[in-house]
Amino acid sequence: MTVFVQYVLLLGFVFGATFISFLGFKAIKLI
Repeated sequence: MTVFVQYVLLLGFVFGATFISFLGFKAIKLI
């Protein structure tokens, strides 16, 4: 169970980082 929770947290962290970097790249492209 703990490994599953850690995997979900890691997946969420990677998804969040990718989403934030994508938004930043989009904002820079707009400017």
